[in-house]
Amino acid sequence: MAATTQETTCLFCSLCCRAGVAVDDYGLTTPEYPGHGAGEHRGLCGRGHFISELLSHPGRLHEAAERQAGRIEALSPDEACQRLRALLPQIRDGLAVVLDGNLPCEELAEAVRLARAALEVDRVTLFIPPADEAVLRGLSTSAAPRLGPDALAECDVVLAVGDPFATHPLVASPVLDAVTRQRGNRLLNIDSLRGRTAGFATDFCQVRPGGEAAALGGLLRAMGAAESVPALATFEPSEAAAMAGVDAAALEAMAAAVAKAEKLAVVVSLPAGRCAAAAAAAALAAKVAEARNGGICPLLTYGNATGAWRLAHALHTTPLAELMADIAAGRVKRLLVAGTDLASALPQADLGSAELVAAAAPMPSAATARAQLVLPTALWFEIGGTVVDGSGTPRQAAKLAEPPGGALAPSQWLRALADDAAQADRPDVAAMVQADPQAELAEVIGSPLDWAPPAAEGKIAVVARADALGFADGALSRQLAWPVLMEMQPTVRLSPADAASLEDGTATLRSDGVAMTLAVDASDDVPPGVAAVSPSFPETRVLFAWAQGGVGPGLASMEKRGGNDG
Repeated sequence: MAATTQETTCLFCSLCCRAGVAVDDYGLTTPEYPGHGAGEHRGLCGRGHFISELLSHPGRLHEAAERQAGRIEALSPDEACQRLRALLPQIRDGLAVVLDGNLPCEELAEAVRLARAALEVDRVTLFIPPADEAVLRGLSTSAAPRLGPDALAECDVVLAVGDPFATHPLVASPVLDAVTRQRGNRLLNIDSLRGRTAGFATDFCQVRPGGEAAALGGLLRAMGAAESVPALATFEPSEAAAMAGVDAAALEAMAAAVAKAEKLAVVVSLPAGRCAAAAAAAALAAKVAEARNGGICPLLTYGNATGAWRLAHALHTTPLAELMADIAAGRVKRLLVAGTDLASALPQADLGSAELVAAAAPMPSAATARAQLVLPTALWFEIGGTVVDGSGTPRQAAKLAEPPGGALAPSQWLRALADDAAQADRPDVAAMVQADPQAELAEVIGSPLDWAPPAAEGKIAVVARADALGFADGALSRQLAWPVLMEMQPTVRLSPADAASLEDGTATLRSDGVAMTLAVDASDDVPPGVAAVSPSFPETRVLFAWAQGGVGPGLASMEKRGGNDG
């Protein structure tokens, strides 16, 4: 039987590739990759399988439920709305609403409007991963043009910060096209691990964990282009090299390569667990691009991170950092969360005694296990609308199917709670998502002394491995077949020298009262004194250093069998 292919836009990263699902007469789905045929010699991304699996996943939430006195009662959508409406007079005081930002922009704008109108709350937050927010904040200080992946193939020098070939595999093809198009073209790479991108780089600068901002600052000084960044006025190249953990000659050689660029692209991939000063690093990377009239290609975790970031500023929503401070201080007493799992996304956050009144989610999560009311919700390809990719280009993400059972979009749940006065025209998002808000460079850059985390005697740096299959905090992707088969349990990668000192093939990492014992893989990609862990497990994400400027490497003590320090 012939299958019918339907297309949408994939939001499992900011490349926002075309993604398809073939549906046969029995409703069975298989993934399709439109625009990725042999003639176009573009690679395939494992995350493209997720849409097909999620459309028919047996674990999808189909009905609402209420948890009372240890019992769980299934509810119809109407019953769930009635229960929540009855609770409103009791919960409005100290209530905050958190909406996942990886949904179409029209849906987000309408959900924000209805949350304010129906629930009468002041605190509404659009959640995007803190590392994405930090990169976007850094780039908002620059006028450097944003580039999509196709533009990379036309460049003669590509500077990659992080490991984009691993985190966003589809950029490898245009970058390698650029490098091989003409003799002398260069791929430069700054990263704390020797990852996939480093394996193809003509010049590799391995910084110590969290040293990306210092290396970029030193690069600007070595290029003679630091006048645009006042904070670099007294930041000598030798000082930058020492902070980044590299030889000053390596930065000078990289600066010489960048100076010869006729068409430069700077690619930035700094997901959670890589750089605590991600905002500063992104701003400095953009200044490197500006210095050679080049462009910058940000690679983010959320497909609609840019759209949600722009909407958050246009709609004056509550920043995530402010919300978390209000929760910790007790000013927020209750939460209604739609689409994201704060406990997994922010494992070090202090949620205090805030009551989770309702959690709307497509799949079971730590949030739904804690919430009084559980509301099944739709995913973006069951809603449809405008999204904005990493280059800042609006795209249309088509609706592929109706959500399963009683699942609704967040705005539909909120609309059911609104009275007639709250029924109004949907906000026009077109103007809201056209441009980034602007941040002050000095505020984002801060002091160079704060860019790299201090070393600590007897501690090991814990960094995130670049992950080609996991998505965000893993709350969704850890319930899908391929990511689970590839890594059923979290492991830690150590240098061969560090791994050889362990007696039973496991290591215990301890940090801030948290202890976990992980199986060890020895890898030449990891330098001594560094532990590389997957960012898709809450139990390993808690080891990272969470800060407003980014989510960087953490510090932990490592114990051998028997409890001896390693």
